[in-house]
Amino acid sequence: MIFCAMLLCSATFTDAAGEELARLPRTLGEEAPEARAEAEELVQDKDRKAFEGEEKRTEFTLGPRVGYLKTRDAERGTWLVGVQARLRILKFLGAEASVGYHQDEFLDGDVRVHTYPVELTGMIYPFPDLAFELYGLAGVGWYYTRFTFHDSLSTVDDETDSQFGVHVGAGAAVDLTRRVSLNGDFRWIFLDEPGVDNGNLDEEEFDRWQVTAGINFTL
Repeated sequence: MIFCAMLLCSATFTDAAGEELARLPRTLGEEAPEARAEAEELVQDKDRKAFEGEEKRTEFTLGPRVGYLKTRDAERGTWLVGVQARLRILKFLGAEASVGYHQDEFLDGDVRVHTYPVELTGMIYPFPDLAFELYGLAGVGWYYTRFTFHDSLSTVDDETDSQFGVHVGAGAAVDLTRRVSLNGDFRWIFLDEPGVDNGNLDEEEFDRWQVTAGINFTL
């Protein structure tokens, strides 16, 4: 009797264990692909973020710029047009080279000053991981300038000069797509006095403030 009972219990246990073992592979088989898919997705996401971060640290962009500026003693403000090239050296560090053109008027329009600024600028990004990036800037510039004289000063010969200047300011940039971004900045520009012979310009100040907006295309 006891022996028969032991055989019955053993058979029951074997059947139950068999059912569990039969279910176990199916369960693992169902969960394993999902776990692998999640792991692969995490790896791909990590690689993508690392790639994008590396790209942001080394990207080179080129594009047009427009701006508005006011030279201290000029009759009025004037528009600026030009191009700019930017290089993201590190995640928090960038550089810019730009060239442009603008025209100022002095002495009731009798003197027109045509300026071709060439500027080199360094940029610091204190919060590089923000979608809307802020930056501080500082740099130097060489300003090729042509002075033309009109009306009451029309008998004076035109002159050319080059001025050295420094600038400081701040700005912001935002990505529109992976390869297109916008930026805008404000800068104060401090210039040497021009070396022209016309005494009417001796007391004129050429320092200026400037607001600039640009669109940048990643190359």
